[in-house]
Amino acid sequence: FQLVDMAEAIIEPNKVISDQFQFSVITKTDGSFVTGKVVNEHNGMLEVAISPFDFSQTMELPEDQVKSIKPSQVSPMPPALINRLNEKELKDLMGYLMSLK
Repeated sequence: FQLVDMAEAIIEPNKVISDQFQFSVITKTDGSFVTGKVVNEHNGMLEVAISPFDFSQTMELPEDQVKSIKPSQVSPMPPALINRLNEKELKDLMGYLMSLK
């Protein structure tokens, strides 16, 4: 990623959501829904990570209770995350992110 791409992702997290981080909206046959990332499928069950901060927090959902699975249009990254940073902290963050290449 270029600096501008990272800055855009932080400022507008819903603009482009990477498949790596995108959650799904799972509509159940009873009309309710679950938002999370399907991390495993086994024996007719979906294992869904329900926390964007801790993928070990999961729930199991029987596949026969799933009506549809669609990509979420909302990023799990909180919006306005940088609003609490001052100019120096923002520069430090961007410098750190650029050093990860």
